[in-house]
Amino acid sequence: MKFIIKLILIISASSLSAKTFDVHLTFCTVGSNCSQCFEQVSNIYDVNNTRKLVTVVGKTSDGNLTKEHLQRCNITNENNWSCETNLIALQAIKGQISLVRNTNPSLKSKKQEICLMK
Repeated sequence: MKFIIKLILIISASSLSAKTFDVHLTFCTVGSNCSQCFEQVSNIYDVNNTRKLVTVVGKTSDGNLTKEHLQRCNITNENNWSCETNLIALQAIKGQISLVRNTNPSLKSKKQEICLMK
């Protein structure tokens, strides 16, 4: 019985320091003010403050499930964090997600940019 109570407390404590964010990004034509878009990607960002880890879960364009632990993140708490990838940099301030950087040489050559859909 004590083991079960300890296990419940451990699970409860770890879930208190984690929060998920649904992030919807889309690829758009540069200069269209994110109005001419053609592909949307939805990911779940799981921010675990205790482990100082952000995990992204989503699907590839061919429908395969992906899960990636982001390496370049700064986490103050579950509502205030930032992460950078090769494509983008996202930031959460008081739980509000914003796109900080969306520059990528391969997208620029295609005259595309990534926009955050709200």
